[in-house]
Amino acid sequence: MNYLHRLFFIVFCVCSLSASNEKLQPTIPEDCIDNSIFAPEDIFDLQASPYIDLVTGNDYTAAIELAIAHAQLTTIAPNSADANPSGAGAGGIILFPGNKTIEITDAIALNNNITFRASHSKTRIKASDNYSTSNTMFFTTSSIANITFENIIFDGNEEKTAINMFGNNSAIDTISFMNCEFQNMINGGRSAAGISLANVSDVLIKGCTFKNSNFGIRLDKRNRRIKIEDNVFENTLNKNPIRIQGIRDSLFPAIAAYSSDVWITGNKIDVGRADSIIEELSIPRDPETGAVDISTVNSEDDPDYDTYQEWRDGRFGPSAIYLTCGEGNTPEGIPTDNHINVIIENNFADGPDYGFFDGGSADLYSIKDIINLKVNNNTARNSGDLGISLERSSNVIVSNNTVERNNSSGIAFTDVKNPVITNNIVANNALRRDFIYNNVPYGGILLLGTTTNALIEGNQLFCFSLPGDISFPITITEGIDYTRARTSPTSYYGIMIRKAGTEDDGGSPSVGNPFATKIGINNYSGHRWGAIFNEIPSTQITENLAATSFPTDEDLPEGSWVQNSNLNNSALGWGVIDRNQDKLAIGITSENTITLEDASGIQVQDIIGIELPDFNVHWTTVSEINVGGDPNALKIADDPTGDILDAGARVVALRWKTVTQ
Repeated sequence: MNYLHRLFFIVFCVCSLSASNEKLQPTIPEDCIDNSIFAPEDIFDLQASPYIDLVTGNDYTAAIELAIAHAQLTTIAPNSADANPSGAGAGGIILFPGNKTIEITDAIALNNNITFRASHSKTRIKASDNYSTSNTMFFTTSSIANITFENIIFDGNEEKTAINMFGNNSAIDTISFMNCEFQNMINGGRSAAGISLANVSDVLIKGCTFKNSNFGIRLDKRNRRIKIEDNVFENTLNKNPIRIQGIRDSLFPAIAAYSSDVWITGNKIDVGRADSIIEELSIPRDPETGAVDISTVNSEDDPDYDTYQEWRDGRFGPSAIYLTCGEGNTPEGIPTDNHINVIIENNFADGPDYGFFDGGSADLYSIKDIINLKVNNNTARNSGDLGISLERSSNVIVSNNTVERNNSSGIAFTDVKNPVITNNIVANNALRRDFIYNNVPYGGILLLGTTTNALIEGNQLFCFSLPGDISFPITITEGIDYTRARTSPTSYYGIMIRKAGTEDDGGSPSVGNPFATKIGINNYSGHRWGAIFNEIPSTQITENLAATSFPTDEDLPEGSWVQNSNLNNSALGWGVIDRNQDKLAIGITSENTITLEDASGIQVQDIIGIELPDFNVHWTTVSEINVGGDPNALKIADDPTGDILDAGARVVALRWKTVTQ
């Protein structure tokens, strides 16, 4: 058969290929196979015949499908009857025209042993305006192997996912994406992604750029040996730049869904500003500070509550790196899993420098459900919430990270077993740009829930004033707002160990208490209220901290810690073990005697503070209780002479305990 006849024959056969909308793996009718010989390194150049002959305008759909089909033809050695009837194919390289935009009009099914490569500079593959109803550009649901994409720009035309490879309960093996770009992967359901993989193994995604998409990289189900290295995620992604989750299928509940042996290294992630519920609902801002109290719409009785809930359900800012096995969506009765052996290292994540409710990001690193985790040498900056959040994990090392200028705390641990927290720089956190979490002390490192056997040492925990930073004192009494603008330092404490029932990193009461925490030698500087806030008796503090005596002129919550600055090898400091807050029942009528609305729980020698009309506080001690037989009458050491105190003035009583270990 001469060349022209052979070309005509191939083109004729292409016309008979299935046009099914289901886009099954393309096949070539048996009468089209004419004993062609394809070597393992065959190059299928889309600019050459027969492929270029199938191009209509910029539409390369048929040309790409024919090249994939040719790569799957049975390999036949010259003058040999040996053939592989399975049709697995030797594969080859499909060569795209460089420095050119081509279009596809329908989803293209992938197959084994194929490299997609631009000939010199990058090729842009764009989903056509006349695209089919499919939501994917390239896909497979079969167990294929050895797929590589190099120097390709994928353009989803603000609608499509670029790559969707779902192993359908059996693994897709050896997938590489090198020096590619993924743009405009957006759809109405906010589920489009640059790369979406499930049930895959031996994956390398390196040197790629992702922008203007819902998700960047998304993995689900059971995956093995995943490397995500040296990629750039630009600030227009409105979901998660990197998301790895595992939720078992209710139809196959016995099949595990988690990823093992995962490396996320060297990525640069810029998270852009998302929708602001503050702006959408026109919540008023403080004219001086710009702050708002988001609790105004955090109630089912509020007329804007439905809008607020819709926003919470998907329109707020993303986490830069998000890992979970469950996300709270696991059907009842379905087991949950844990990712195993995960390294997150040398990544840089930068938020938009807004509070969470004002279009800022969620926790920049939100890492959950992992056994054997290393989080090392990363940067988390300008989050709308936490810098790094770790939950429901065990055997965790968090070291040498820089975590600064985040909205609540720097690094938080909730229900984490055996974490080692060392040599981190945790600086200038708790900015609380939109009044978030205004009833909880926040700062550097926070332990919540059943976090057990934590070791915290060698960390630099500091806070200093930066221009424009605003923070607020804690609102102690429900129903009474004592908050007034206060400048930096913004961080309350370097380390906080919280008991059950206190607000966790997501704004909900935590369950369970941390246990057996060991705090070694760390460097603390500039925190508003002190180095350590500890509510848990089992916490061991092993360093010599430094302080004079317990303060008599500060209003501190129960559990707060004041270090001992002068008495080395003596008392480590002082902790608030009880706190009572009340009001004057009547104005002060006799010298050194006050009557409260309810003085129960107050003891002799408690430190007591009485708020004055100018909002300063007179601090003294309780010298007698039950004065004149009145259980609410107290004698104080010295009277606030010269100040007229009326009923309703705020009173706080504190009890201290010397801390020696």
